[in-house]
Amino acid sequence: MDINIVGIIIVALFLLGTAFHLRKRKTLIITSYVKPMLKISLLIIAVIFISMAHLIRGETVDYLIALSAIGFMISSIYSQGISEEGVCYFTGKTFILSTAPWNSIKKATLSEGEILGIEFSGKTARFNQAYRGKDTEKILGILEEHNLDTEKEK
Repeated sequence: MDINIVGIIIVALFLLGTAFHLRKRKTLIITSYVKPMLKISLLIIAVIFISMAHLIRGETVDYLIALSAIGFMISSIYSQGISEEGVCYFTGKTFILSTAPWNSIKKATLSEGEILGIEFSGKTARFNQAYRGKDTEKILGILEEHNLDTEKEK
C-alpha cells in the first residue's frame, strides 16, 4: 500500500476549511436560505466528484479527497448568514467564507416575499442573500440595531 502524502495534505486542507466554515456557522443568528436549484447543483457536483475519483485511480485517498471537497463546498454554502459580527457570505472568488462587519455595510435593499432577498452594499463588497420570510421581523430588528440604511424594493 502506497501512502499518498500529497493526497493526505489535500484532504487535511479541505477538512480545515470545513472546520473553519462550521465554526463560523455556530456564530450565526440567522442562516441564509439555500435555494433548491443550488441544492440540486451541489448534488450534481458531488456525483461528478465521486465519479472522477472512481475513474482517475479509484484509490481510497481519491475518494477521501472527493468527499472532503464535497464537505468543504457544502459547508461554505450552508454557513452563510447573519451573525453578531456582521454578514457571512460566499464571495464567488473562493469557497472560503468572508464576513462583512456591520460597520462596513452601508445599505440593505430588501425584496420581501415568501423568500426575503437582501442586497447588502458596503465599502468593499456588494452581495445578495436569501432568507426565509418568517425571519423578516428578526432581520429588520438586527438591521435597525446596527443602524443600517434599509430600503424596500417595489
